[in-house]
Amino acid sequence: MDAGTEFSMKLTDGKTLTYRIIGINHDDPAGGSGKAGLTFLTTTTGIWSPMNAIDTNAGGWEKSELRQKMNSGKIWNLMPSDF
Repeated sequence: MDAGTEFSMKLTDGKTLTYRIIGINHDDPAGGSGKAGLTFLTTTTGIWSPMNAIDTNAGGWEKSELRQKMNSGKIWNLMPSDF
């Protein structure tokens, strides 16, 4: 596996998510120890969500509604269990 490698996975709603590895042992994780094993971005436009329900970035990424959806909410629930 190298940076630039693309993968696809079927989401729980039946749609397919395509993503690309953009970093390996590169980014600092939120916990602050070591490096994140993989950093990837989606190359599919099927999942969309604003940072917050209103047009603001108040609270930053840490307190954003989008982060909550990705970590344990609506977006996370789209990921297959083996993800």
